Amino acid sequence: MDLIKIFRILVVINFLAFMSHLVFDYNSLIASSTDLSTAIEGSYVSVIDSWSFIVMIIFVIAAIIAAPLLFFFVKWSRELLVGLLVVFSFISLIDGSRGYYALSSEFEVLATAIETLTHGAILAIAYLTPLKDKFN
Repeated sequence: MDLIKIFRILVVINFLAFMSHLVFDYNSLIASSTDLSTAIEGSYVSVIDSWSFIVMIIFVIAAIIAAPLLFFFVKWSRELLVGLLVVFSFISLIDGSRGYYALSSEFEVLATAIETLTHGAILAIAYLTPLKDKFN
């Protein structure tokens, strides 16, 4: 299998893992004999929650279009992905410093891990292999 196919498969897997966070209610998959509804309601208040609706829509649209742009080797798609990941990392640092806690199902952890691993592979292939010339 050539590098272009591997890269595109990774982009598709990453996109599906990202979209699963928007489509599935992972909290309903938590198996517990205790009622966790009150804990889930107060568990995660992120910096993102304080953003205006327009900024949130722009951010979500940028995150959604990053994968198709990478899939078709658009020139600035790598930089868009890096920018989105920097913003995500910065938000995680701020949220962590505020002492938030999150209840999540194992499926949500799995989807996040798949998304994180494929982001790393996508960036490594896009910047460190001969495939980087396709983005010019």
